Amino acid sequence: PYNDRKCIVCDKLDDEYHFVIECTLFHDLRKLYIDNHYWETPCMFKLIALMTCENKTVIKKLSNFVYKAFLRK
Repeated sequence: PYNDRKCIVCDKLDDEYHFVIECTLFHDLRKLYIDNHYWETPCMFKLIALMTCENKTVIKKLSNFVYKAFLRK
């Protein structure tokens, strides 16, 4: 249900897009680990490009972001 998936900080649907690109709780981590190209003017196409990127450095940084963000939740 939608109410079970709401972000406790932003009060929006807490889906993958929100988690990686939008949530204010992770802004500092996003700045550290994700290239600003993906989140400064966000769109679903950029998230898909990030998630399907084959560059090992980008993948490692994204993995670090997800790991640290989950520790924070």
